[in-house]
Amino acid sequence: MQTAEHDHVGEPSVAALPDGGLRFKHAHMQRNRLTRYRADDVAVAHNRIDRIHRVQQTRPRTMPVRWVMRERITATARALANEAAYRANFRVGQIKAHFGMSADTD
Repeated sequence: MQTAEHDHVGEPSVAALPDGGLRFKHAHMQRNRLTRYRADDVAVAHNRIDRIHRVQQTRPRTMPVRWVMRERITATARALANEAAYRANFRVGQIKAHFGMSADTD
């Protein structure tokens, strides 16, 4: 029997929250076990995002299992700049390799 509760199984979604954060939702059915996953950005600051992950697994004739995990994501300007430079060099190397040029980016 399909219920409205199972209609969203397998279709991940992302929504913007009023405070500027994001909400990720996903449900997955494997055999007779339904797993629902939700992650909410509960605090968004200049260089930090606090995120809560909520997971619930349900099976017929058993009590649901739930757990919550908190995550703090931090970034510094230097780390972001280094990451951007690495990605740019990697992309240039890929393009040069594609056209048969030297992949040296220096």
